[in-house]
Amino acid sequence: MNFPLLMNNAHRLPRLIAFTLMTLSPLLSLHAMELRFLNVEGQEHSLKFTNKGETVAITADENTLSPAYQFDDTAPLVLFKEVVKEGKTVRVTAATLAVPAELTHALIILSASDKALTTYSGVWIDDSPVTRPAGTILLLNRSRYSLSFKLDAEEFTLESKGVHQMPFSQDINRIVVQADAKIADKWERIFGNPLPVRAGVRVLLLLRDGRPQIGSKTNLVDMLSFYDRPPVQPEAPHSSTQ
Repeated sequence: MNFPLLMNNAHRLPRLIAFTLMTLSPLLSLHAMELRFLNVEGQEHSLKFTNKGETVAITADENTLSPAYQFDDTAPLVLFKEVVKEGKTVRVTAATLAVPAELTHALIILSASDKALTTYSGVWIDDSPVTRPAGTILLLNRSRYSLSFKLDAEEFTLESKGVHQMPFSQDINRIVVQADAKIADKWERIFGNPLPVRAGVRVLLLLRDGRPQIGSKTNLVDMLSFYDRPPVQPEAPHSSTQ
């Protein structure tokens, strides 16, 4: 079971992006899938998973998208840490993530469930070039606030945990982003800056609650931006005829 993203009908892409809590019942992976990871807060370099019997160490950072990792086991994606207990190295499960079997590419956004960073929850995003082609901006609101946006000529409201995707013209090199947060039934301006864009890339904007900054006022909401080029879509297998 998963929950579809609610998107602006005027800018509905060929496939709807699916967006679900990863605590749902696991679905089995039937083919090789490329996984990338992003951490909502901080850096995590001790998580691992098993693929075809091999242990794979991953990086999940708040500042950059991780490299792509292949996952083609017919099992849920289980992230674990290796810790030493009573002189022995043991595996401790950090998260069990249900990623739909039909995906070819998935971006997994992790968030620690405890201060000790022993367990994680997360959401997955269909990261394929079909769902997220070049020339699009995907906004994910992981903050606690409702946010009102104006990007270029488009205006929309993004509730907490909401998502919105929109295209941008390949002929421009920046878009002005204006955003207001709803605080006690009043709207307060939190952003008013240009966003660089360019042809051939896609943009992910991750909104989270502001983190303390040394020597400056804590932002109400942080906006993290990530740029990349769409991955190559694997070719469908050719059918043979007699």
